[in-house]
Amino acid sequence: MPRQMGFEVVGASEDLGGGMDYDRAGLKDAMAAAKAGKLDALIVHSVNRIGRDTAKIVDFLRQLNGCGVKVYSPLEGEISVERQAEFLSQLLS
Repeated sequence: MPRQMGFEVVGASEDLGGGMDYDRAGLKDAMAAAKAGKLDALIVHSVNRIGRDTAKIVDFLRQLNGCGVKVYSPLEGEISVERQAEFLSQLLS
């Protein structure tokens, strides 16, 4: 699917585990690659594959964005910090 979206795949990871666990190898590897400048875009099946805690998703996205990395999903398009933060604020109001 990433190739159909116009991306060159240079690595892949699959995490097993619960959506409340943000200490997963795939997330750690993606963040390390982002911080090392080896990642331009992260393709995920869906935003809920990153995790189930919206506040933690927003933090993860902010960190990636700070490294110049955008996050995309074939189902949702670009996953923006703003959209996730808006969703969180709606939940909290």
